[in-house]
Amino acid sequence: MAEQLPDTELRCTYCGTPAGDGWLGIEVWREDGGGAKDLRVDVENIGFCTEDHAGRYFLDGRLPPPDFSEPETLPRTWRDRLFDSGVLTLIVLAAALVVLGVWKLVDWIWS
Repeated sequence: MAEQLPDTELRCTYCGTPAGDGWLGIEVWREDGGGAKDLRVDVENIGFCTEDHAGRYFLDGRLPPPDFSEPETLPRTWRDRLFDSGVLTLIVLAAALVVLGVWKLVDWIWS
């Protein structure tokens, strides 16, 4: 009887055997060539049990076509906006204290 493996266990992309010693992980980046401003990238993380399986996978042309769809953006919550306003307040306060410190330093030097 075959052992049932959890779905989260890594398997060879070519043959499906579970990951073991000598596991080979490859990250494939593909660009759509839309220029620096509109550059979109598709990233595939794939793993193999042997280098032979990795070579066969790419030679057989099994790499799926790139997916250049726009990534899903999460909606901003009131907590996100509150955090952003707090950070902005601290930045403005820090800038005001720096200006005040420089002004007092110049006043002290010239007096």
